[in-house]
Amino acid sequence: MLKKKPNFKKWQEHIKVEKQLPLVANEIISDIVLRTQSGRDVNNKAFKKYSEDYANKKGSTKVNLTASNDMLNSITWTTLKGNKKGIKLYFSSTNQHNKAKGNQKTRKFFGLSTQQRKQLIKDLQKAMQYK
Repeated sequence: MLKKKPNFKKWQEHIKVEKQLPLVANEIISDIVLRTQSGRDVNNKAFKKYSEDYANKKGSTKVNLTASNDMLNSITWTTLKGNKKGIKLYFSSTNQHNKAKGNQKTRKFFGLSTQQRKQLIKDLQKAMQYK
């Protein structure tokens, strides 16, 4: 016999969040890649220029961290485990992770600005109002 009425609303909210995670993850990755390829950092500022020697070696002065595109193409995501609701973005290759780590020191590209985070939260809250 059921002694306590189940809280289905709690589970409904959890399901809504879970359905949104793939959309959110792919949107964030897309934003990072497009912004980076346009030569902009997390705060939408132009990347620091390449040194003259590196630009000559590369054959271009355009700074967009896409010499081979391997690093940006390796950005992927997974859902957080346990009671946490969310996603984790990471690089699927150790080599590309190390490359990104080096780039991040000089040209911060991997992440979201405060403004993007606020917009993401607002969008998620709006999406949660729909069934």
